[in-house]
Amino acid sequence: MRTVDEIDLHGYTITEALSAFVAFYNARVARGNTTHFMVIHGYGSGGDGGQIRRRLRKYLSQYPECVEFVPGGQYSGNPGITLVAPKKALPSEEEGLAGEIAAFCASGKSEGKILGKFRRYGEAAVRAQLKELERKGRLRSYVKGRYKYYENLSGGK
Repeated sequence: MRTVDEIDLHGYTITEALSAFVAFYNARVARGNTTHFMVIHGYGSGGDGGQIRRRLRKYLSQYPECVEFVPGGQYSGNPGITLVAPKKALPSEEEGLAGEIAAFCASGKSEGKILGKFRRYGEAAVRAQLKELERKGRLRSYVKGRYKYYENLSGGK
């Protein structure tokens, strides 16, 4: 009998895994369920730490006001899991991407560098966020030579 709820992210791409995790997490929080749960992500086929594990933990580290987590190696000796304790809803994938792009553009970056850095989200999603951030006045664009650049107007997030 299971005593802890869980989500298994095996078989997902990194982007799919993060999206599934956020949907699962936010659905629990929306129902008022803030009890801890286990994320099964594996430890990576090469044994050196899976990409899903690394990205998930990096993502969770960005939102300490929303979530606490314990790597499985510390919790149970199993590096292929992470124990998660929700506090409040996490930002949607789009909000998270917008924040990452804004932070990345603190010193001004070319459109090509931005698209390369965030390629895991897909070019269309990144371009849509650039347009939305510019519309909201968080980024400004300018042309330098042949290249279009974006700069965060607040210097950070």
